[in-house]
Amino acid sequence: MRLYPQGTGAGISLVVLLVIGVVGIAQFETAKREAFEEGFRCALDENTPVVHSSHSCKTYRMKRGSE
Repeated sequence: MRLYPQGTGAGISLVVLLVIGVVGIAQFETAKREAFEEGFRCALDENTPVVHSSHSCKTYRMKRGSE
């Protein structure tokens, strides 16, 4: 006995792929937002711990100051 009607396997797979895509896009947008906010915190305080970038606030500010 099947738990779902014949021929719905592709539909179920499509729904699963759509859900995974939506969750992935939401996580990407959250990461972009957090990195953007971290940039503002870095501009205000050079001792801000950096999580979303390969630069530290102190070295970035020193490079920007020499230009």
